[in-house]
Amino acid sequence: MLYSINRFFQKGIKSQIILLLTLTLVNIAFFSLLFVTVQPGTSFWESLWIVSTRMLDPGTFSDDNPSIIRWVTYPVTITGILLLSTLIGILSASFTDQLIQLRRGIGRINEDKFTLIIGWDYKIFHLINELIEANSNQKLLTIVILADKDKIEMDEEILLNLNIPRKVKIITRRIDPLSARSYRLINIRKATSIIIVSSAFDNRFLVSKCLLLLRKIMPDQNVPIIFEVNSNDHEELIQPLLSSNTFLLNRESFYSKTMTHTILQNGMSSVFSELFSFQGNELYTYPAQNYAGKSYGDVMLLLENASLIGVIREGNTTLNPDHKLLFNKEDQLVVVMNDDDPIQHTKRTQASHIDVSGYSLSKMIKFDVTNVLILGWNSLAAEILKELSEYVTTKIHITIIGENVPPISELELIFKNKFIHITVLRKQHYKNTNISPLDFKAFEKIVILSLDDISPEESDTITISTIIQVRSLLQSNHSPQLISQLLIEKNAALIEEDVSLEFIVNDSLVSGMISQIAEDSKLYDALLDLLDEEGAEIYTIHISALLKKYSQGISIDQAYTLIGELGGSMIGYQSEGKGHANQKIHTVLNPKKTSDKLLFGDDKLIVVCDGL
Repeated sequence: MLYSINRFFQKGIKSQIILLLTLTLVNIAFFSLLFVTVQPGTSFWESLWIVSTRMLDPGTFSDDNPSIIRWVTYPVTITGILLLSTLIGILSASFTDQLIQLRRGIGRINEDKFTLIIGWDYKIFHLINELIEANSNQKLLTIVILADKDKIEMDEEILLNLNIPRKVKIITRRIDPLSARSYRLINIRKATSIIIVSSAFDNRFLVSKCLLLLRKIMPDQNVPIIFEVNSNDHEELIQPLLSSNTFLLNRESFYSKTMTHTILQNGMSSVFSELFSFQGNELYTYPAQNYAGKSYGDVMLLLENASLIGVIREGNTTLNPDHKLLFNKEDQLVVVMNDDDPIQHTKRTQASHIDVSGYSLSKMIKFDVTNVLILGWNSLAAEILKELSEYVTTKIHITIIGENVPPISELELIFKNKFIHITVLRKQHYKNTNISPLDFKAFEKIVILSLDDISPEESDTITISTIIQVRSLLQSNHSPQLISQLLIEKNAALIEEDVSLEFIVNDSLVSGMISQIAEDSKLYDALLDLLDEEGAEIYTIHISALLKKYSQGISIDQAYTLIGELGGSMIGYQSEGKGHANQKIHTVLNPKKTSDKLLFGDDKLIVVCDGL
């Protein structure tokens, strides 16, 4: 009996209210019949009214006469009080339960246009920041986060780590990302893009399962799905599952490529930080219908507030194509701009030509690095060595200090480049006694890598400690370039920057790329191609190596023209920090062609062109 009662009450508020209404009607009918008995001449319907009013209003029975009636109306009133208070308690408990469910993230979401993020970890804050910055010119931005994490905790961490503008709505819900039932609380087909936070899954294979689940939920949808994988092996595993609306970012490949370019070329970290984010200039696509019939070279010099770097034709992206290529109406321009505002044009009526015969951009690309020190070893280190072997054509010596560095015989199997020579010291790279005997004067670049086997915060703490130690050991008259790999962006603010320090913040770069693809999936190939050694990439070229006759300096417009004549696409310039704080390398992307800025021999041009 007791078990049956318990099961009945477990059915929820509907069952409880039905039971309460049934008891109320039975009591009203019983006391109405009893009232007719003690008060002859009163009809049954009149007695129903009298009993009902006394159950709802306890004070009504006090005026009842004679006293025999009170023996009926008194228990009626007591019964009414009990039933009514029970109803109020049930409704109050139900309302409280509903609030708790909403706070726990169980309620349904009814939004028309939103960016969906599946998963949660520390990188999500930078991702949200990038999405907010990307939509800064929009009236409303809705971000929905579905993760296996308590909703209250997610909301509190967002408020603690981010400043959310009023026009941004962030909705969080706790779900099981690998259960199809979890996605019933939202109309996922109305998402403008879906971002899977792969690192939120305990096992890399679960990302594949989540991707399969989304494909089942949206079999005919073209909503872009963006996610990252941690290694080349993982990419091979998940490759068969990819379709036209899925966009994969390989963290291992991306980090190793950006680190390699930063090792070979000073100042590249600032270029990557700006291009692969919405902080400043980034990539956009624009219809080419207004430029149909015009050549790539002419349009490149015509754009005032944009730097042209490529074209998308029939779904295929080509960076820095033949400058004689004529645009079609269906083509898309790939440009570097400060925002997705309308493109402005220069007043140039026709392209000016400069004789650059005898010059070649590929011959002007020089990597003046002969001795590199790598402190630390992680899963990316081998890929960095492999990437370096693709570019190095002159002798370079690499010294590696770390506990888990493989034997030299294994390292030499990673790459086949006779110009690279390696020395390995298996020691803890963050101990002063292990690095103080080194002759730092011999190194042009010192690379400090993060550690894999500890938490991101612990790894960054060790990295920062190592930077401080290396700085204290460096001679004042010799400052090799320090290149540091950090995992969490906010930790970069803990270090005092100077001209010799460059940061590669892993997650901020990847979050920036994910955000750009989420906003415009047509940029996917262009973003990857910028780091692919098989095509056009980003390089820096000293102006002094370009044309000797411009000893008095060249204008921005002349620089664009010169690079165009040489078959490249200019996107900016770098100065050696003259007149700037800390004398850091000063990077300017997408300068206006009508600027009166003059560039001199020590300055460098940032170009997109074919490499060595």
